[in-house]
Amino acid sequence: MTAWRELTEYTEYAQYVFTWTKSYTYLGDSLLSTITPNGAGGEMTEYNHPDRLGTRLITNQTLGTVSEQTHLPFGRPLNAESSLTTNNRRFTSYDRSNATGLDYAINRTYDSKQGRFTQVDPIGMQAVSLASPQTLNLYAYCTNDPINYTDPSGLFFGRLFKWIGKIFKAVMKILMWVVIVVAVILVTAFIMSYTPYMLPGWLGDATGSLLGFLGKIGASAFGQALAGAIGVEVGSTVGSIITAGLVGVGAIARGFAEGKKKPKRRPGLFQTVDQAARWWLRIMNPQSIAINREIGVPICERQYDGAIIFGPYEIGTEASVRINDCPEGTKRVGSAHTHGAYSPLYDNENFSDRDRINANNRSLADGGSTPNYVATPRGQFKKFVPSAIRNSTRGRVIIMKPL
Repeated sequence: MTAWRELTEYTEYAQYVFTWTKSYTYLGDSLLSTITPNGAGGEMTEYNHPDRLGTRLITNQTLGTVSEQTHLPFGRPLNAESSLTTNNRRFTSYDRSNATGLDYAINRTYDSKQGRFTQVDPIGMQAVSLASPQTLNLYAYCTNDPINYTDPSGLFFGRLFKWIGKIFKAVMKILMWVVIVVAVILVTAFIMSYTPYMLPGWLGDATGSLLGFLGKIGASAFGQALAGAIGVEVGSTVGSIITAGLVGVGAIARGFAEGKKKPKRRPGLFQTVDQAARWWLRIMNPQSIAINREIGVPICERQYDGAIIFGPYEIGTEASVRINDCPEGTKRVGSAHTHGAYSPLYDNENFSDRDRINANNRSLADGGSTPNYVATPRGQFKKFVPSAIRNSTRGRVIIMKPL
């Protein structure tokens, strides 16, 4: 929020006797009004109306007057065209001395007649930028461009170029880190997409740990470097962003490694229950349609090595079939059955309510949700994932790729 402030002038008319002569009211750096004694024990307020380069009009509501002061771009007064020539606030925010005609610019004085400062820039060569040859003249006012720039403290361009230099260096550091992070992401993604089972898990873990470590030290070392270059708040913020980025890339690398580690391979033909069910139903469905009988089989997992095998199959009726138990030393991980030939009496293309109830009850007996698969007369392959609720039809049907 822009703050109000007030400056007051006192004049020593007698030794050690100071008399109030003028007050200035500012909103930020803009002079709003001046208050002076009116000679009758009261006060008189005049309001300042600035343009780009300083106070242009002064109005007095009490007297109903408007005074104008004009000057050239470098601040030289044009008294012949001005109705007010004694005001000390003429050019930008400077205070003009009635005795010398020089403007007080806080860190040095400015001569509006010459259009230059009377002293070199106190910052010295730090105010110079080879990208702007005008700054080589340490007496110059705003690189000889008073229309577009002002210099309220006499140090503006020195600070500006120094600050720009720090920002440029900080941005280059940030870009360097961004390039590194993007390169790591691209290389990791490339490796993962082409060699999903050849990347050792320890490499992803090591990459993730390294990037996570860089992310942690980024908040301190990198953040402090930026804080020194472009300020504590901005530096800390950017450092935190880089930290989050590095930690995030570390997590991605670990995630890739964990997601792409080569799983333990099952012995036998099938690695998943879906594969086993598809293989068995593809063989048995034509025979089921030929005899118009449902055929069912339990899908079992051998406990000592994890191999997926089939239990004894059963040939049922036109409308139902019983699923046998798995052999000893195995556990049931699914079941599959056919629906025989097409019949207008039954909805052979979908799971019946009896199919759903039996799958739920088998899941309770198996200690979890064991899927049930069906092959339809039209060659559809569907999977029912039961909710494991006794005598319930609840569950989820998944349409698989046709046989």
